[in-house]
Amino acid sequence: MNIKLVALDMDGTLLQSGGILSEDSKKVLERCIQNKIHIVIASGRALHSLPEDVMKISGIEYAITSNGAAVNHLPAGKRIYSNLLTKDKVEQIMKVMSHHSLAIEAFMEGYAYTDQKYYENPLSFGAPQKALPYIKRTRIPVPSIHEFIDKNIERLDNIDIIVDDPIKKEEVRKELFLLEDLYVTSSVPHILEVANKSVSKAEALKYITQILELHSSEIMACGNADNDAEMITYAGIGVAVENSSENLLKAADFVTDSNDHEGVSKAIHKFVFDK
Repeated sequence: MNIKLVALDMDGTLLQSGGILSEDSKKVLERCIQNKIHIVIASGRALHSLPEDVMKISGIEYAITSNGAAVNHLPAGKRIYSNLLTKDKVEQIMKVMSHHSLAIEAFMEGYAYTDQKYYENPLSFGAPQKALPYIKRTRIPVPSIHEFIDKNIERLDNIDIIVDDPIKKEEVRKELFLLEDLYVTSSVPHILEVANKSVSKAEALKYITQILELHSSEIMACGNADNDAEMITYAGIGVAVENSSENLLKAADFVTDSNDHEGVSKAIHKFVFDK
């Protein structure tokens, strides 16, 4: 199998704990690019929240963001694909959320917005301590996230809900599921991520492969969480790092070492360079 494109989730997959891109991983990605192998970022993050160390690597052309709600052509600095939440679905989501005292994040045009109260004290809303630097660095606080969403109701990529209680998280998930035509997933234990039903990293990746005239058999995809499942199933070689969710481990063709033990680099060597 001749791999011509490698799609990579960021947090918990390519990046080591603390959001670090190791020097070895950087060199492997640069080697791929030098060998005309496309590297595609595939993240739940908003565009302007992507890790700087990865974005600085010359030659990365495409970034899938907001779990597949957007595709960005990095050299041109523009979005080439969007799958936004519809007005009626946002209204339905917010009606559900009106019954819960939970923090919300809204992703729009490459940025992530959140309520000032959550931004000032994320821990009180269930965010883990290790997430604080990331939240402070990447979130834009607004006086009222509900008013912000109402004002921009037809411009949203997706909505994140902060809920650290597993029982509460499942309760909210079930309520959202009843709305239908929504994609509800999770990349970390304390967040539910909500987008249009047709959104996924796989659908965004299909759009890119059409541009590049590639077949799914020529793709390797790596991930660690439930929001990566469709993507690694679509790819010819779907790789889960050892620290993946149970669902992703079951969906994968191959399980590599964890993100903290160069799992992605080892998988690329195995399926791209040492084939």
